[in-house]
Amino acid sequence: MLRASNVPVHAVEPAPAMRAALLSRLAHLGADQRARVTVHPEPLAAAGLTAVADLAVASNVIACLDPPTRRATWKAISAALLPGGLLLFDPPPAGLPRGCEAAGRLGPVRVGPDLYSADVTRRPHRGVLRVVFTYRVERERALLREAREAFDVWPAPPERLTEELEAAGLHVVQAPGSDLVAARRPAL
Repeated sequence: MLRASNVPVHAVEPAPAMRAALLSRLAHLGADQRARVTVHPEPLAAAGLTAVADLAVASNVIACLDPPTRRATWKAISAALLPGGLLLFDPPPAGLPRGCEAAGRLGPVRVGPDLYSADVTRRPHRGVLRVVFTYRVERERALLREAREAFDVWPAPPERLTEELEAAGLHVVQAPGSDLVAARRPAL
């Protein structure tokens, strides 16, 4: 977004590990681009942003918010957007799968002599979708280490998302792609 515009950018990243990755990426940009970024280390609802953005992008985050936090986030996004401002996000899954399913594979990627990869699975778990990443590092076809990370995803059918967005003052509009949802704060 910094490269595509000349406006200030507010990056909201409450997760310390993800914020460290973000700051590392920002460190490689020019001083003029870094000067336009404000990194907020708290959830959007606590950041206090009011009428500061024409565009809000929530990438790989909405599905990870439980319903009360998601609704608070819609309100915070609505407050942060200028009249006529647009929100783009990738929606959570509409429902739960019937059982465990493979959701993809990351890599493999070679770094020096090692091969890094991750398998992703999804399964229903106590009313939410449990997403499990199994990371592997191999050398010469021998497993050096393996680690698992799991997180929960809260499914929400499109009609529920529309209701929540409308309640926060955002109106669903045509998205630029079928994998996104778009909502606009009404112009004055």
